[in-house]
Amino acid sequence: MRKVIVSALAVAFAATMANAQATFYFDDRANGNAIDTPAAPYTNNPLGGVRGDAQTTYVAPAVPTAPVNANTAQTHLYVDYAGAAGEVLAAVGLDYSIGAPGANEAGLSASSLTIYNTAAEVDQTGNGLAGNPWNDTAGSGDTTGGTIKAVRVPVSDGGGSPAFDATLGIQAGTTYRLATVDVTAEDCNVAGCEANLAVFLSVNNLLVTQVSAGGSGPVTLNFGFDGAGAADPADNNGDVEGATSALADATIVTRQRGDFNGDGNFNGLDFGSILPASNAASVGNATPAEVHAGDFNGDGNFNGLDFGSILPTSNAASVNCTAC
Repeated sequence: MRKVIVSALAVAFAATMANAQATFYFDDRANGNAIDTPAAPYTNNPLGGVRGDAQTTYVAPAVPTAPVNANTAQTHLYVDYAGAAGEVLAAVGLDYSIGAPGANEAGLSASSLTIYNTAAEVDQTGNGLAGNPWNDTAGSGDTTGGTIKAVRVPVSDGGGSPAFDATLGIQAGTTYRLATVDVTAEDCNVAGCEANLAVFLSVNNLLVTQVSAGGSGPVTLNFGFDGAGAADPADNNGDVEGATSALADATIVTRQRGDFNGDGNFNGLDFGSILPASNAASVGNATPAEVHAGDFNGDGNFNGLDFGSILPTSNAASVNCTAC
């Protein structure tokens, strides 16, 4: 049977098709529906919460002796795929790099990668994916970056006669969630100052390709979005190993809870910003950065439940955190 399938693939995929197009981007929202229909606090970002407005992921360095230490965060890799009818995303080979912190800046103490391979995890927005999008996946991640490899050979048994079947893979659609990168920040007494860690995507040796009943070919790539919300083109197509984009495709910001003024510390200079930011959060007008700074109990919100932790966290930071 394996010999028959290989022979069928050799015939079916011999021709070369025109390029499909794919935009790969990071977003810290775990549900694709929240990207297509954004809500607060992302709607208070410059682009109103659409693609490109959640490429910054905030993670808080742990503060020794603070009442709560939620020092983990996630960012998610999505793809919008614009293939012609019957074209399937056949291979995704991407690497991502995470920049190093500077002197006295809080970097990452851990990072890991999860690649998704069920319709429920990948197609949250209802593109019609019928089953697992990939035949096989492989990948790994650490504090410097990671590797993603996923392959789909869309061939069904066809009752003993192997045949191309586009329903077996990712077809044209938006907001497919491919992977999640989990990050953990260093303790603030290791290096407490804020770091902005740039994340770049690039094509690895698997390449990024599409396949249809008529043949196969590379995919034209965009990696992330610029400040105006336009997709940032990669410097080559998906058949060029090392292809990347000029702009960072995401940023991981290690910022202390309570650092409302962005100077790297949580101290008395931030106290004047707490009530205005809390009021903004209560009516849905706070930004993701303000919600992160005010989320002292680590539940993802900034509200009255956080107020009891403000002073203990400030006291702990003043004693334990490296001053900036």
